[in-house]
Amino acid sequence: MLRLPDAVFVPVLSRANIAAQFECGAQRPQVVRASRSFNGSPWYYAVLYEMEEADEELCIGELRALVRLADGDYALVWDWEPAEEDAGCPLVERGCLRPKWCLTDDEGAVAARRVPLELIKRLGLVVPDFGDLKARRGVTAVPPALHAPHHEHRESRSFLNTFFPWG
Repeated sequence: MLRLPDAVFVPVLSRANIAAQFECGAQRPQVVRASRSFNGSPWYYAVLYEMEEADEELCIGELRALVRLADGDYALVWDWEPAEEDAGCPLVERGCLRPKWCLTDDEGAVAARRVPLELIKRLGLVVPDFGDLKARRGVTAVPPALHAPHHEHRESRSFLNTFFPWG
């Protein structure tokens, strides 16, 4: 993904400052984070970003690492893609995006992408669909852990929280 030999080490950042850009044209400083361990737990932000091909639609993914290369800083992002719409869901009826993990193959590995940091447009807040989780696994079920088997991530449903003021 980084287009470097396997033996090369690269600096990894735990956070970076961006100038978030909104549809209305406003800009606001934001901090994006990607850390395997922050006070003993992983901390990964969801981000909205542009493709290098200048696609008009923003993509969404989970920021898994921030790396510094000779030609600039990059975000390594696990991709989400739109899931099928759930008829009758009040959030979907009001235009909420339901993301699902974008998978690379039958094994269920999540697709990853290298995104120049300047193409990260703003934070997003992706929340689990607890109604779906309860229906599939019961009232006491919790969302899949970071290193849960791929099939658990593949089954899980989420929403991009449109009530989050920066989403």
